[in-house]
Amino acid sequence: MRIEHRFAELNEVEGRVLTGLALPFEVEGRVGRMRERFARGSVTTSGDAVLNRQHQRHLPLAREPETLTFEVTDAGLLMRATLPETREADDVLALVTARVLRGLSVEFVANREHVAGGVRVIDAAVIRGLAVVDSGAYRTDLSVREGSGVQGDPGTFPWWMFS
Repeated sequence: MRIEHRFAELNEVEGRVLTGLALPFEVEGRVGRMRERFARGSVTTSGDAVLNRQHQRHLPLAREPETLTFEVTDAGLLMRATLPETREADDVLALVTARVLRGLSVEFVANREHVAGGVRVIDAAVIRGLAVVDSGAYRTDLSVREGSGVQGDPGTFPWWMFS
């Protein structure tokens, strides 16, 4: 099993609920020299994914399903994390607000894939975790909001642009 990481850029901070489109479907991007895309509906979660800072699994910020949730949408995989009132979460929120930490890194295992026209197409993958990181390879809107709810306005899904 090979665990891979993909990145999305954080843009807005407001409160303690972190939301964003973790992985887009049917959008081609570059990872090094490789081009790839995730097929629509290709991702599931492990049921025990953890959000942390810089992939430090010993410092969890949220955990599926209690404080980290995912929703498969037409656009891709939406994630929501309610950060607790801990020193680590407060530090992460402060660093995101200051734009020191700017991205999300999605940790996944690709279980089924094929190549079409020189593009790696991921047909089935499992999300194992996420990390708030200092830089992201992909740019998207990701926001932090007040409250603990996990429902949101589907009209505010982020827009992806691969760098």
